[in-house]
Amino acid sequence: MTINRDKYTDGHGKFAKKNPGRPRGSKNHSSKELVEKILGALDELGGQAYLKKLGKEDPKLLTALLSRVIPKDVHISGNVTFEDRLAELERSHAQLGGEQTKSALPPPK
Repeated sequence: MTINRDKYTDGHGKFAKKNPGRPRGSKNHSSKELVEKILGALDELGGQAYLKKLGKEDPKLLTALLSRVIPKDVHISGNVTFEDRLAELERSHAQLGGEQTKSALPPPK
């Protein structure tokens, strides 16, 4: 199948007016198909149990695989104060059996 690129470009390699191209961050169609095939093969091999076995037998290979599937750019937004985070860490520490510590910070107002 041949694509008529004149319809999409201005003749100099730039997109024609009113055609912004693929949205930023969108996945390539072939990438989606490849991911589906990889996930299908993983499912047939045993899924999570296979990955666990792979991690024990060849940790470098599992690490390389994970580096390919974990998102590289993660954008997180929110309003968390240092005091909130410290209080959360102290609660987690106490739940894990650690001693209750006094915070070096004054209580929130």
